[in-house]
Amino acid sequence: MQSVEVLMHEHRVIEHGLAVLEVIAERLERGEIVPKEKVEALLEFFRVFADQCHHGKEEGMLFPELEGRGIPKEGGPIGVMLYEHEEGRQLQDQMRQALADLSDDANRQQFVAAARNYIALLRQHIWKEDNVLFKMAEQVLTETDDQRLAEEFERYEREEIGEGVHDRFHHLIHELEAEFITSETRSPEKVLDVRNLPPRERHPLIFQTFEALRSGESFILVNDHDPKPLYYEFHYERQGQFTWEYLEQGPEVWRVRIGKK
Repeated sequence: MQSVEVLMHEHRVIEHGLAVLEVIAERLERGEIVPKEKVEALLEFFRVFADQCHHGKEEGMLFPELEGRGIPKEGGPIGVMLYEHEEGRQLQDQMRQALADLSDDANRQQFVAAARNYIALLRQHIWKEDNVLFKMAEQVLTETDDQRLAEEFERYEREEIGEGVHDRFHHLIHELEAEFITSETRSPEKVLDVRNLPPRERHPLIFQTFEALRSGESFILVNDHDPKPLYYEFHYERQGQFTWEYLEQGPEVWRVRIGKK
């Protein structure tokens, strides 16, 4: 379905931006200097590409279409998505406020905290849309609906965002990745600490992190209990595709290396 594919492709671009933000937050936390103009450019990407363009298509076109096809807004997935859009905007505002003076320790801490909350929020949000809401859209939208939405998306980009802006942000993310996502920053294993997340959000984020791995890569899961049920879920859904190695087994913290074969 073309309209859904457009939004999912934009999700992949946003995920690349989140990876850059993750590296920037790590550098700031270590006390390293990060060029302010690079951070400003990345935040502008999230403001215009992720929010104004991508979320604008969802809020102004896709969501109303889905409501018209019987998917409820209140008490349903659309309402959750809208709430998370607003939450993301608030976290962007916190990062911009802190960016005014990153030489101040309190501002650096605020930026790092807001950045990490934003990264976690959007990664979970993207997973929910890709695997829940967009699946529902494919069930209820007709070919005519899909074609009309795709045309409306193109017109919205051209008239409301501006000619060439979409492509400009694609190039920006590639440039920022080339600068910040070096082989040195790629080599350490990602650590996914889910202890502060609500239980219902943990497994979706863990599987999303696994799916993003390339063959031979791994990440370290940090949990507050033995994730044995997660192992059985992996065994059922990804049998023969993963590796599982306990690094620490309680009594307060469990650390597991999960790899992709």
